[in-house]
Amino acid sequence: MVEAVSMVESTKAVLQNFRESGFDKVLTKASNFCGKHNIQILDMEKDYVPSRSRNQRNKITNRHYFKIDCFNAIMDKLLQEFGDRFNEVNMELLKNIAALSPRDSFAQFNTSKLLRLSEFYPYDFDDRENIKLEHQLSLYHHSVLNDTKFANLKSIADLSKMIVKTRKHLSYHLVYRLLKLALVLPLATASVERSFSAMK
Repeated sequence: MVEAVSMVESTKAVLQNFRESGFDKVLTKASNFCGKHNIQILDMEKDYVPSRSRNQRNKITNRHYFKIDCFNAIMDKLLQEFGDRFNEVNMELLKNIAALSPRDSFAQFNTSKLLRLSEFYPYDFDDRENIKLEHQLSLYHHSVLNDTKFANLKSIADLSKMIVKTRKHLSYHLVYRLLKLALVLPLATASVERSFSAMK
């Protein structure tokens, strides 16, 4: 989960960077291809002439047309599609779920993120339970850090099995409820399911 969030954020940054500085690289590759196959290359600094009306000239260059109207338009569509699949709510859910990860001795554990995760489920956690959850999370974190059975867990699924095996799910029932919600989220939420599917 942590790696997935990191990959999504990195991909967004790389796409944005490519939009801002990738046109010249694409143009160079296209020019090399055209030169290799004896295909006529447009002078990018000349005025752009639309194909439907060769006599009508615009006040933009070929470079401007191909960079702004073609390349940037396509990159904007890609960024929009990526943004739709991985919107702020989905990303926040993924980041908050990642706070449950047992990897590296619960290095991602974050009480405020887990409390925020519970707020996404008002039917499962009322105000009173959210107060109790905050106390349980503190005790739970201390308990699992000091229990060697939890030392080498790799995933949230492994964590849920170990919590049941050690019967900690009885002592930390609200944490366990949050854990169960995190495990079913990709299956229960269509938008998040599509996001996970897109990551493949």
